[in-house]
Amino acid sequence: MKGAFDNDMEAVKRVFDLWKKIGYIKDEEQLIFFFRYIMWTKDIEYKKLEEIIKEKKIPGGEKMPSLAKRLYEEGKMEGIQEGIEKGIEKGIYEDKKMVAKNMLMRGLDEKFISEVTGLREKEVKEIRKEIKKN
Repeated sequence: MKGAFDNDMEAVKRVFDLWKKIGYIKDEEQLIFFFRYIMWTKDIEYKKLEEIIKEKKIPGGEKMPSLAKRLYEEGKMEGIQEGIEKGIEKGIYEDKKMVAKNMLMRGLDEKFISEVTGLREKEVKEIRKEIKKN
């Protein structure tokens, strides 16, 4: 694993050889762990990894297409989840700004508004400027 961040694909091949020799690559979960690690640290595409697996005759290598699909789906789901979380965060932030705006329009203190909403005082001051523009 030491060479994982190098640009030397031979290190990946040596690791495959070692893991094959010691019998570490036995089941699908171990393969997934290893494939995921190599794909992320080397930033290589599934096709290149598949070539190495075929070249090194890795046991279970015939499962690579289904494993790649599983990894792809997991990554896709992670991306969707991340998008949802960012959307929620943005919505919460916009809600905080609206509350701050309403509080400012009622004459409340910027520091107090900052404490209540969790917005920085600088952000509250910016909201005040927007109110004055309109």
